[in-house]
Parts: sequence; C-alpha cells; structure tokens
Amino acid sequence: MKAAYLFLKKHGVSISFAIGALLSIISIGVIVAGFPEGATMEELHETTIFNPALNISFILIILTSITAMVGPAIYTALNFKESVKFMITFVVMVAMYFISVSMGVTPNAEKLVFFQGVDNTHLTADTVAYIDGLLIFTSIMIFLTMASLVFMGVWGLLKQR
Repeated sequence: MKAAYLFLKKHGVSISFAIGALLSIISIGVIVAGFPEGATMEELHETTIFNPALNISFILIILTSITAMVGPAIYTALNFKESVKFMITFVVMVAMYFISVSMGVTPNAEKLVFFQGVDNTHLTADTVAYIDGLLIFTSIMIFLTMASLVFMGVWGLLKQR
C-alpha cells in the first residue's frame, strides 16, 4: 500500500494529465469524425456525436467520486488514532449541514409563485426551502474558509517574529 502511495505521489499528476489528454483527444476525434457536413440546426440538436465525450466525463466523475470516498475510508480504518481530528471535523460539518438545511425558509404560496416563475413550475416549497438551507450552508463554509485563510496568514506573520 505504501509503495502504491509513493508511486502515485511521484507520478499521479502526470498519469492523470496523460489520461485526461488522451480521453480528450479521443472525444474530439469522435466528434469531428461524426460531425455531419452541411447539417441544419435541427439536425445538430438531434445528433448524438457528443454522447461519447459526455459518457467518458460521467465515468471519470463516478470513478473519482468512488476513489475520493474509498481512499479516506481505508486510511481511517487503518490509522484510526490519526484520523480522530478528521472524524470530529467531518461530524461537525455534517451537523452544520443538517442545521443549515433545517434553517431553510419555506415560502408561502405567494412567494412560491415568484420562485416558480414561468419555467420552474416543478419547484415545490420544500425544494425552495432545501435550496435556501444549502445557500446558508455554503455561506457558512465560505466564511469559515476565508477566516481560516486570514488566520493562517496572521499566524504565519506572528510565528516569524
């Protein structure tokens, strides 16, 4: 496991860049080869030549998401004592998420019509409240990130003295 970590630490960025470049070249080749000559706008809207590029993107997103979840889970299981700080931070973030989502304001019928407008008639009051809670959570996370950046800068200046 340590050898794999050291290998990826040394060559991981190069490998991921090469794979991304190769998949981009393949996607562009498929699009250019399948692009119909003299096609009208209606025909272009119905074409499926972009599907391989989208499918590759979806597969990469799924693989990286799985890797991003499995890697830390394995590390946490193998090094539980070192992971206590991370676990506490994770629990606090999850708690802040649920608190923020519960703080989302449910609009009344009059405000819901405003949010729905002409094109968003599928929105419900619960959806608007959930989005409001997510915006609160995002605001809190941005504030904490900025505060930590300022703290790190100030702390670095104070440590130098």
